[in-house]
Amino acid sequence: MQHVDLNRSREFPATLRFLSIQAMMLNEFLKEHRKVEELETTLAQQQKSFESKVAKQQQQIVALVLGLQKVTAQLTTAGPSRGGLEANKLTPLIVLTDR
Repeated sequence: MQHVDLNRSREFPATLRFLSIQAMMLNEFLKEHRKVEELETTLAQQQKSFESKVAKQQQQIVALVLGLQKVTAQLTTAGPSRGGLEANKLTPLIVLTDR
């Protein structure tokens, strides 16, 4: 910090301006720093939320795959005389989207 002699009357107004500018700059820095901290907190919360949603979706995918494997095994073991599907027949795949 620059040393200013407060005993000189002609430099007194300049000293007050210098100190007030420093105070304003400090206040602006503190405001921006608070914003950055808030953004970091929000980002951390969003990351946790995203990670938990991904984990839940992975569990759902595993459950769906296991169910599909079970149904496939049942259909494969069912003979044509029972109305089951043969393993070498292709079945159409229908994909639904929300568009």
